[in-house]
Amino acid sequence: MASHAFSPLHSSVQDLLDGYAAGTLQPSTVVDAYLARMAQLDDQYGAYICTDAECARAAAKLADARWRDGTARALEGVPLAVKDLMDVAGLPTRLGSLTTSSDMVDSSATVVQKLEAAGAIVLGKTHTEEFAYGSWGINESMGTPLNPWSRTQALVPGGSSSGSAVAVAAGLAPWALGTDTGGSVRGPAAWQALVGYKPTPGRISVHGVAPLCPSLDCVGILCRTLGDAVLFARTAQGEDEADPSTWTTPWDDVGAQLHAGVQGLRLAVLTDADRTGIDADVLAAYDHVLQGLQAQGATLVPLTLPFTLAMLAVPSNAPVMGAESYAVRGALAEDPQSLVSAPVRKRLLAGRMTATEYVHRRLTSEAMLQAVRRAMAGCDALVMPTMPFAPPAVAEVDTNVASTVLTRFVNQLGWCGVAVPSGFSADVRPLSVQSVAPAHADAMAFRVAQAITACVPTQSDTVPDLAAVAA
Repeated sequence: MASHAFSPLHSSVQDLLDGYAAGTLQPSTVVDAYLARMAQLDDQYGAYICTDAECARAAAKLADARWRDGTARALEGVPLAVKDLMDVAGLPTRLGSLTTSSDMVDSSATVVQKLEAAGAIVLGKTHTEEFAYGSWGINESMGTPLNPWSRTQALVPGGSSSGSAVAVAAGLAPWALGTDTGGSVRGPAAWQALVGYKPTPGRISVHGVAPLCPSLDCVGILCRTLGDAVLFARTAQGEDEADPSTWTTPWDDVGAQLHAGVQGLRLAVLTDADRTGIDADVLAAYDHVLQGLQAQGATLVPLTLPFTLAMLAVPSNAPVMGAESYAVRGALAEDPQSLVSAPVRKRLLAGRMTATEYVHRRLTSEAMLQAVRRAMAGCDALVMPTMPFAPPAVAEVDTNVASTVLTRFVNQLGWCGVAVPSGFSADVRPLSVQSVAPAHADAMAFRVAQAITACVPTQSDTVPDLAAVAA
């Protein structure tokens, strides 16, 4: 992107920390700048559902003092936005729905507690699709955030972590927490030129996070750099007594191999069958990345399957999300008097099935997932587009069709993924490539993602600077 003068509002988390350490920035000044920008622009972008300016300013003053007296913690004074699926003490958790209470909650989700214990400062809660059940970012009940990558028409932000992505892309937060059940971190990141990290399940606690599909739900981060995503993982991961999924997860440094390169790695790539249905601009950027990875010494291996990866997103082949979401929210969907929006009600009711139907569909799904595991044998990671097309206009979207056909299988496999920008379409809409790795190989996913970033051409001055687009 075109260069611009340094601004804390468009800086990475690491840049803020470096500024604090050098004494060129102060947490209170940075927090005030974000709060002022939110007051000025969030009516336009709609990233936040609620904010906590008073607490944020108080925390920032304490952070100033810690930097002065040498007791600063790992994330001291770094502003943070939180998806409104996660509890934050003193704020309501609405889940993007009119069916929920606006009462304040008493305690924060474990991941929020960990980040705050490291010095992070919560600015507020960000919009989500209702119950996080959607992929476009459209919420008919509580409002749809505006993707800042266009001033001429309303582009979808991606979902369900829509507000979190908009907050970062529009310069309303340096990073933001999201959740990813089928692509809900990676999709919004892809459509707003951000980094999106979906960890291996169990690496980050989901305690205090409202469930959609407990077997697949993950907490992730939307941010501006891979280094920031690594910083998040290092701080947020770890065993949580309240979340059994974390009890047996092996902990490692996901950034340990970040700059190791891809020389000698075997990277799976899409065959012609899986490229069908993906827009030409997306494929052109993808092919440019593959050429770059090959030039860096990677061996590219076609991922040959008896079906396409998109088939794994077909509801009959992905029964877990439908059945579990119905188990969690189905009673509301069945109640004709409830305030569940029509599109989400339809999705929830589609998950209603008999035990026999579920078992048969699950057996089919597991057989297909095993085929993917076998095809990946001997490969270190899979490199593929994150979304099949650039973000469309809100008016063009059919919400009955999911956009996350290239991301859902990662959750079904229990794998990890990192989405990174791969360039822009001809009409200057963000494109993205994801690095996908097997369970607990998060460090490998980051290693390959870092190599991908080296393949993406520097944008010329004809491509709008994000700071200017979101001004």
